[in-house]
Parts: sequence; structure tokens; C-alpha cells
Amino acid sequence: EESKITDLDEYSKTPSVYLDPTVPNTGDTVVITALIHNLSLSPTSSGVNVQFYLGDPTSGGTLLHDVNGNSLFSTQDIIEDQNYTRVKMNWVANFSPGDRIYCLIDPENELAENREDNNLGWTPVQRFSPGCSVISGMENHRFPSSVNVNRLKIFPNPARGVINLSYSGPSFQEGSISLVDMNGVTLKTIPVSDATALASLQINTSGLHPGSYLVILTAKNYVQHSRLVIF
Repeated sequence: EESKITDLDEYSKTPSVYLDPTVPNTGDTVVITALIHNLSLSPTSSGVNVQFYLGDPTSGGTLLHDVNGNSLFSTQDIIEDQNYTRVKMNWVANFSPGDRIYCLIDPENELAENREDNNLGWTPVQRFSPGCSVISGMENHRFPSSVNVNRLKIFPNPARGVINLSYSGPSFQEGSISLVDMNGVTLKTIPVSDATALASLQINTSGLHPGSYLVILTAKNYVQHSRLVIF
């Protein structure tokens, strides 16, 4: 059996762990979600346990507790072969700039796995600050606090395959749609001439790993963004 966070080298950043809201403040109740994958050809023998840490657990990271005091979470049911499930916790945020949330799968090494070195992954607590991006690779994308992110909608969402966009914001000329992962890497950019062209745009997401992404509309003096979840 093999459960892991997809495409994760040990201790590396991963889009399979994400926070809601993506830009929390201290004191906010944050939903931390981890996508737990079983990439083997047989189901797991049981549910998979997960713990979350503020900081690297191998270097003194702090074990996180949810709003009810729980610190050990589980998929409950088995994970079928070549499948995944979500584990979530509600955390009252208390962090410093630059802190990371780590997800540790199978902390007691209870599962017999093909690999034991791919069960730890992290995500920054704050991917970008309110008002502007601070992620490498996204320096040209700015997110004013007044932006109504609901004007750019994605369907289906969550998705696997082709996605469509709908837009209810002001008209624009000569814009672009970018697909950006949560590491700040722009995966593709598609020019759009106006809002009408945007309404007929389809984006093929085949080949993307499960996790969260940003779909960003950029036009002159105007930015809209919405979160896309790939499963």
C-alpha cells in the first residue's frame, strides 16, 4: 500500500495541502485540507491517520490541535487503489510571517507502504498578502482588496479535464487568463480579447495534479481571480 501527497519529494511544498481562507490572519478559524492519495494497486488496509504541524515536525514543529482539541485525524474509511480522499481540520490560526503548515501521513507508521519517505508535505500559511502577491513567479499579479472574486466563476469545480469560465464583471479589452499553481508557477497563459471571448473559453486541465490552483483574469487596471480545485 502507498498513501502520499501527490508529487511530493520529502519535506517539499505541495498543492495537495491548502488552507481556506488562503490569506488567514491570526485568530481566524482556518480549514486545513490535505488530499491523501493511495497510488498503489490495492486498497489501504484501514483508514489513514494524519497530523498537522506548524513547522517541520522533524525539527521541533508544533503539533496542531483543532477547535475541539483533537490532534489526530483520519480518513475513517479505506482508500481504494489509485484513489484519494480528503482530511480536514479547523484550526484557530496563530502564526508568524513565513510559517508553514506541514501534513504528516501515518505518523505512527502503522501502514505497510511501498515507500516510507513521501508522507510529509508543507504549504505556506500565507500564500500571498492582502493587496499584492509575494509568491515568486507571480510578481506581476496584484490582488486589490476590493476585488470581488465571485465575478470570475469556474465550472465544473472541482474538476478533472476541461473547465469553462463565466464572468460578470465590467467589460475589458485585451486581457489574459493565467493558470497558476500554489507554488506561484504560471502553468499557462491564454490571451482573451474581451469578456465575450472569455465566456467561450475552455481550459484543458488534464495532466494537473490534484490540489488547488488560481485562475487569474488580468486586464488593464483590473484583476479577478478564483480558486480551482483539481481532483
